[in-house]
Amino acid sequence: MDLRISARHFDLTPELREYAEKRILPLKKFYNHGIIDAQLVITAEKHRHIAELTFSLAGKKMFAKAQTDDPFASIDEVSHKMERLLHDYHDRLKVHKSGSK
Repeated sequence: MDLRISARHFDLTPELREYAEKRILPLKKFYNHGIIDAQLVITAEKHRHIAELTFSLAGKKMFAKAQTDDPFASIDEVSHKMERLLHDYHDRLKVHKSGSK
């Protein structure tokens, strides 16, 4: 999985980049059919930080967004949201393939 991280309205520190990689790269285990691409955009606006995470799967894009006062907390929250999305999507695929509900 290729992870691109970018920052808007502030400089991305090595610590923040390392933390984001540590939180987001393990998410590939929740969808073993292959995540093609991942993009994280962290935006600083006055007293809030917004993290937007987009995963490109085969034929589908998944998007999660989180907003907190701290960039590290925003990364935590957006990774939890994406984990839930991937888990739900994987479960739907299993139900669809098995033919039962």
